[in-house]
Amino acid sequence: MSDAALVTSLCMACPFSPEEKQALLEARDAAQRAEALRALLEIDAFDGGPGRIKRRKRVEVG
Repeated sequence: MSDAALVTSLCMACPFSPEEKQALLEARDAAQRAEALRALLEIDAFDGGPGRIKRRKRVEVG
């Protein structure tokens, strides 16, 4: 499997939002798509993973 095919397969398989997938589709070439994929994976890793719901701490008043 070529690098470009691997990047394309990963882009399709990862659970990104529609906006993130659109950004991957709009990449000029495989190298730019790979860079965008890496950036999205880093963001998701920092945020706790794809699809993870961030819950705000409830503050009780009174």
